[in-house]
Amino acid sequence: MGFFATFWSWLNGQLAAYIGDNTSRLATALEPAVVTLATIYVMAWGYLHLTGKITGTVRGGLEARGTDRVDPRCGLAALAL
Repeated sequence: MGFFATFWSWLNGQLAAYIGDNTSRLATALEPAVVTLATIYVMAWGYLHLTGKITGTVRGGLEARGTDRVDPRCGLAALAL
């Protein structure tokens, strides 16, 4: 039993390090693009809202984006966009 416990502990350590390192690298690589796109989206939304091309409140928009809908054909929940 000692061998498998030692191996299992070693394997968990290796996998945790691998997943942690690669997740960190991916987040570091994607962060600038995600922040830039989010900023452009908010600026475009604000411009359209100020010019009157879209109506509604911020709360209404957030509520519409935050509701989940269920597809009755396959039973999957999809975020309503």
